[in-house]
Amino acid sequence: MKQGRKAYESGFTKTMDEIRQVGGFGDPEQWRFDWERSYTRDQLLELLPTTGVLTRLPAEKVAEILAGIGDAIDATAGFTMPYTTVAVTATRTNRRLTGSDPAPAPPSPGHQV
Repeated sequence: MKQGRKAYESGFTKTMDEIRQVGGFGDPEQWRFDWERSYTRDQLLELLPTTGVLTRLPAEKVAEILAGIGDAIDATAGFTMPYTTVAVTATRTNRRLTGSDPAPAPPSPGHQV
């Protein structure tokens, strides 16, 4: 989980740097919300094939994995998944770039500014 968090963090840092370079915005902020959702057995087994590596496996392998997960859930009282939602925000200012300002670098592919 820490490796995944680091990958996202570097992306957010890059996005915040790009917002600063573009101009016309106040200093960007990163907001983080940690939350949890409890799933029934059926809800979790419906969700899992739509996420992660299970989206790339053959159907028979996914069925095998889900059967094992279903057995594990049956042995417990349910399943609670932790989530983290992160957003980058910046307030638009009245400052506009002028012809004397250096042209901002274009955003990196895959990043929205």
